[in-house]
Amino acid sequence: MPAASTALITGASSGLGAEFARQLAAQGCNLILVARREDRLHAVREAIQSQYDVEVKVIAADLSSSEAVQALHDEIRADGLSVDILINNAGFGVFGEHMQIRWQREQQMLMLDIMALTQLT
Repeated sequence: MPAASTALITGASSGLGAEFARQLAAQGCNLILVARREDRLHAVREAIQSQYDVEVKVIAADLSSSEAVQALHDEIRADGLSVDILINNAGFGVFGEHMQIRWQREQQMLMLDIMALTQLT
């Protein structure tokens, strides 16, 4: 992977997303980290930048909102960045009897797991 590569990782504030970020940083990849929890994103960025000489941009966004994906795209373009690698890691599931699940929560899940994933791709 060329040193100038930039990876956009959603769901990057913890778990697999944070680990993908660490693995790519170890290979010299610059990062755009996206998740809802900005404080956790900053912690991941600080840990990565203390170990690796890469650029790390943090963008707090709730991608279950239809406007958030476009805003993310606009911010990346406004900063003059391009994405070479996309890791669509953000997602969640709702469990239970269908009639007992609040439609708003199910709609958020569908937006994040299907619509945002497709828009970003």
